[in-house]
Amino acid sequence: MSNRPEESPAVAARQRRQALDRKRKMAIDLLQKTDNSLAIEQAFDLFVAPELRHMLFGGTPGHDAKGNRL
Repeated sequence: MSNRPEESPAVAARQRRQALDRKRKMAIDLLQKTDNSLAIEQAFDLFVAPELRHMLFGGTPGHDAKGNRL
């Protein structure tokens, strides 16, 4: 919820969805334009939720149980 009292919860939720959509589009745009593995890894670190990182990397070699790099 926003600090502005005049904003309804619906407006705040719509703004959060729009911000998430913008971030998603930026990440997809970056990934489509680059073949640089470091840039792809940085986009992953910036835009992927920790829960998803855990699902993808938890317990794999080079990562701890939470999916963080060792």
